[in-house]
Amino acid sequence: MPSSTFKPSKAGEKKYIVQRADTFDTLSAEEKQHIIQKAGSLVEPLKKWASGYTVIRPIRIPMSALSTAIAFATVIPPMPPVECVLLSKLGLWTFGVDDVTDGRKMPLAEFERKVETWCSIASLDTDTIDDNHDLTTMILEVKNELSKHRLFGSLCRQWSFSTRIFLEGIAQEYRHALDHGAGRLPTLPTLEEYLRYSIGSIGVFVWSFTAFIILDDLSIREQLEPISEALRYTSLALRLYNDLQTFDKEIEEGKINSIVIKYHAMLNKDPNTTKGSALAQAKQCVLQLANSYAQKCYELTEQIETDTGQIERIIYRLVAFHAYFYSQHDYHTTPLTTLQEIFDA
Repeated sequence: MPSSTFKPSKAGEKKYIVQRADTFDTLSAEEKQHIIQKAGSLVEPLKKWASGYTVIRPIRIPMSALSTAIAFATVIPPMPPVECVLLSKLGLWTFGVDDVTDGRKMPLAEFERKVETWCSIASLDTDTIDDNHDLTTMILEVKNELSKHRLFGSLCRQWSFSTRIFLEGIAQEYRHALDHGAGRLPTLPTLEEYLRYSIGSIGVFVWSFTAFIILDDLSIREQLEPISEALRYTSLALRLYNDLQTFDKEIEEGKINSIVIKYHAMLNKDPNTTKGSALAQAKQCVLQLANSYAQKCYELTEQIETDTGQIERIIYRLVAFHAYFYSQHDYHTTPLTTLQEIFDA
């Protein structure tokens, strides 16, 4: 399977443009239209559901719908809308968790207590909880709905663990951002250390295992090892593509990401390097690493053989779409009206 390749734009601010030698070039016009229509059909049900939760930012809804559509739009036989909405609810919950920490809407100590509550829910330790926070109610609802699926019993351990690594990754990012901003972090983490926790915070594992449980392909139980390995490289690639897109935003928020780490490493390596040159080198290094992880994921999907073939396709599409998407757009600002443009570009 081909990987995506990048080149700088010739005009304006330096950007990284994907040459779309990816799975979306192989989709027929009919398949692309199915994805767009599925995403559009999910928006209104999600708006209605999300209206009960103030933690959900409306701009998050279109991209949650699109992610679900990428996974389920071409499934045969077609999946009932109620099943598709469940995956989008999980996506909106992960966005909500990210937003409350990015926006410092919850003190770190309180967030850490919530993490234990949410992990307790995900690990099936409780079906009820004395906590009316939006994010608690949301994850409890998702877990209860997901537990009705026949694959949940087989994959609940993976789903629970995926939920924990997502939350612990977000919590570690929050700690580092606070310490970095206050000057309490004597040295930046190495890139390897950063990737160890940020591989979870991107949310790929918990989103994917939610999708797999809903998809109900029983053959996944014999394919967990290659699937998990492919998801690891998916997570690494998406984390780095996301870092490239959201670098300016995260600098404003005082967060640490892969580019910040590589930038300081470049300056420390050669004190004569200008800041502009160090930043350009850091971005190029992160881009090359992201592409290598994406390529590894594409190769690993070839080792997965499920009965429906849908799980392999979901993983492959997830990487290929985001390799393109993050070169031009981000999840914080993309409205539904641009989806047609994204697929026709």
